Amino acid sequence: MLRKTWAATALVLACCPILAAGAAVSQFPGRPIRMVVPLAPGGNADIVARTVGQKMGENWGKPVVVDNRPGA
Repeated sequence: MLRKTWAATALVLACCPILAAGAAVSQFPGRPIRMVVPLAPGGNADIVARTVGQKMGENWGKPVVVDNRPGA
């Protein structure tokens, strides 16, 4: 009987971190997302990044800022 109690206690304690991780994930992302494009603005990569960023923002409910940094 004591062995079953210890096994049940160990199972409950093993599940606690899993439940806490689910609560922490629901808050991500907490601020606007910055997408760095390592090319100059106006090119194909910039157009694709802005299109993808717009769709990501719609899905996540957070703004996505495309940051063009040539040479980054």
